[in-house]
Amino acid sequence: MATTAGGVTTQATGGMTTGGMTTAAGGMTTGGMTTAAGEMTTAAGGMTTATGGMTTAAGGVTTQATDGMTTGGMTTGGMTTAAGGMTTAAGGMTTAADEMTTQATGGMTTGGMTTGGMTTGGMTTTAGGKTTAAGGVTTAAGGVTTAAGGVTTATGGMTTAAGGMTTAADVTTVAGGMTTAAGVTTVAGGMTTAAGVTTAAGGMTTAASVTTAADGMTTAADGMTTAADGVTTAAGGMTTAAGGMTTATGRMTAQPESTTNQGGVSSPSQVDEQTIIIIAVVVAAAVLVLILVVASIVVYVRRHNK
Repeated sequence: MATTAGGVTTQATGGMTTGGMTTAAGGMTTGGMTTAAGEMTTAAGGMTTATGGMTTAAGGVTTQATDGMTTGGMTTGGMTTAAGGMTTAAGGMTTAADEMTTQATGGMTTGGMTTGGMTTGGMTTTAGGKTTAAGGVTTAAGGVTTAAGGVTTATGGMTTAAGGMTTAADVTTVAGGMTTAAGVTTVAGGMTTAAGVTTAAGGMTTAASVTTAADGMTTAADGMTTAADGVTTAAGGMTTAAGGMTTATGRMTAQPESTTNQGGVSSPSQVDEQTIIIIAVVVAAAVLVLILVVASIVVYVRRHNK
């Protein structure tokens, strides 16, 4: 054992040194920095460095020298992890503690949130919730969507096109005047449909299967047709004129005072009328023949007198 003037003592046999630095026989050194036999070094402030380059500070920050990973708030080697769990890779990929990832280059945001309120890469989301796709479709935070062509759809289903068409609760109004609500349709030309009633601009009306044309012709559900002049035709083909003249499908005609028996033979009034017509035709033909004969005689006489 030897002691110098400064008080440093060296024990030659055991390898121990005192006076500020001590080295034990097993390789332990003290004096603010301690190195164990396994090459683990601990500084006076609590910093520990292992043989493989792993460093642990007194506050718990650990740095792996080989892959650059740091826990506790800071690292080197391209990968950064903050104390709150935010990690940023060298390529700009950031992952927050709630697993939200933002790709700095591609503009893609997952996790429901974009830092700064804006994402690039065709889809843009502002901080207020408005999203605009590359095609021009914009959706606001309240659910209102506006396409590039001017069609807007609100949250309640109200749609307004650029041409003026509006749809809300099954009500449709076209710019030309067509409106649909609870089955009612009104065209700009005047056609209205409500509960089966249709009125065209020309005057045709359909309600409960009754149709009235613009000229006054009316057709009921049972096929009965009445013209504007009072002529009525039933579904079986029976026609009654305003004066009481009735013609059946077999073309039988009866005056108001005439009768027809069960055998289908007309009354004398009907027979007389037919006879009068036949006689009139015969008389007209006879008169025409007589005129032709007289004319021929006159021509013949004049030629012989010359």
